[in-house]
Amino acid sequence: MGIHLGVEDDGEGTAQSQKARAKEQTAAEKFHAFREVHSASWHKRRDDLAQEFLNTFVRQNIAEIEDIPTVEHIHSIRLPAAECAVYLELEHHLQALEMQA
Repeated sequence: MGIHLGVEDDGEGTAQSQKARAKEQTAAEKFHAFREVHSASWHKRRDDLAQEFLNTFVRQNIAEIEDIPTVEHIHSIRLPAAECAVYLELEHHLQALEMQA
């Protein structure tokens, strides 16, 4: 969406700014970017800014529509032997797990 939600890190910005920044970095800086760990307060601030964005711009209302009517149609089909074998294998597997999967 191109929205800035906090302190920039190396994974943010436009594609052009990322490329420009990558060209300026030394090999050591590029390596350091992969192992950098942000503090808990950095993550908290970033999460708070993201939540503020969601609270402001994301819809929170419930759709005011009636129940959508549905109609069920049952059609009998005959599966090819290979697909039938797969379904039988799955059925046996679930029975062995006592249908807990």
